[in-house]
Amino acid sequence: MRKKILSILLIISITIIVAIVVINLNNAKKNNGDEGENRVNIVASFYPTYILTLNIADGIPGINISNLTDYSSGCLHDYQITTDDMKTLSKADILVINGGGMENFIEDAINSYPDLIIVDASHGIEFIKDENHSHNHGHSHNEDAEEDHEAHSGENQEKHSDENHKHNEANQEDYIYKNSHIWLNPLLYIRQIENVRDSLIEFIEKMGIYNDDELNYIIATMKNNASTYIDKVIRLDEELTSLMESNIDKLYGEEKEEVVIFHDAFLYLAERMGLEVAYTVEMDTDTYLSAGEIAEIIDIIDEHDIKYLFTELQYSDSIAKRIEEETGARVYIIDSAVTGDGTKDSYLTSMYHNIDVLKDALQ
Repeated sequence: MRKKILSILLIISITIIVAIVVINLNNAKKNNGDEGENRVNIVASFYPTYILTLNIADGIPGINISNLTDYSSGCLHDYQITTDDMKTLSKADILVINGGGMENFIEDAINSYPDLIIVDASHGIEFIKDENHSHNHGHSHNEDAEEDHEAHSGENQEKHSDENHKHNEANQEDYIYKNSHIWLNPLLYIRQIENVRDSLIEFIEKMGIYNDDELNYIIATMKNNASTYIDKVIRLDEELTSLMESNIDKLYGEEKEEVVIFHDAFLYLAERMGLEVAYTVEMDTDTYLSAGEIAEIIDIIDEHDIKYLFTELQYSDSIAKRIEEETGARVYIIDSAVTGDGTKDSYLTSMYHNIDVLKDALQ
């Protein structure tokens, strides 16, 4: 009898345990389902836009932020979108791009995923333009493609010959190279932060997947995060202003200093500092300069008595070092903030490094 009672108790205990496990599994499944419905997948095009977006959406549950390209990919000048990239975009709700033609694959993304929300961090910002730029980055043919896609979809196909002529002239204007490395000017970078903040809030509101309390929390957090990050960038820019003021004669005097740069990303930082760029050496990782081209650069350096050669951490400095050896100029290495360890403050780290480099050069 006793054994029978123990057997019944054992069966009851097992039944209770199984019931508890089943209930917990059902609750877990339900919770995971709700979380999945409320999750917002934001993809950033490359490292600078990733770090920017990461700062704005930091600490908000249910918002997933990923970087389309590898942390070490650098600028997207000739980047070819991969099958894995397209899979990533297929799961994305929002794609944050730098704009200005940096993402030359954007038209393919728009065509493949017409419902994908595009946030252009550079909206309304004026780019440095170069009519004589021959750098084969492929920016111009697809720049601002998300706008071109909409504009071209309703074009009248029947045009008179004089209208075609005007259209061709407009295209030539479109193909003027836009330097899209605007994040290297902290003041323009702040505008990018504001653009992304406002756009993310707008689009998340339109998604209709959050209740009022959740939505108010997300909006407040994004605004607070952006404000905190902007304050950090303002302090960074104040360091640049201080450096400018302590070198006013070199930057704005009658005998102001000129510089030669390797890769045009530095143009925005140079512009913010008031540095005059005498020559831009069009360098990428696979660029080769002939002896004649190097001789031409050396002549310019000698003619303008240039003391500063600014190259970038992401590219080889071998040619710059060779020119340094044959002139009185000195090579300084800046960081264009296109690679890093993925931490929120990596942009600030890169830019403070650049300030130290500029201090070393000017002082």
